[in-house]
Amino acid sequence: MTEKDNGKKAWNPYLAGALGEGRWDAIWGIVGMHVGAAIYAELYPFMKKTVLTWGDFGKITIPQALGVNHWFIIPIFVIGGILLFWWFEKKNL
Repeated sequence: MTEKDNGKKAWNPYLAGALGEGRWDAIWGIVGMHVGAAIYAELYPFMKKTVLTWGDFGKITIPQALGVNHWFIIPIFVIGGILLFWWFEKKNL
């Protein structure tokens, strides 16, 4: 982030805010979002029948996907959670 001479921040992550500040180049981001949303809305019925069904395996759990008993997976996640929180404490997060 840089600052202008008057002390205001020169970078704004919100496109509408940037446009409101008079930065006309933000209009391209706003137009791009609208065009992308319109294209997605038009293609959604086609994608619902094709692309969005490619990975549809129904309700499946990790043990079912791996072909193991669920009691084999539970301790792995418990130990992983304990190690994660231990690391958070170690890093003062």
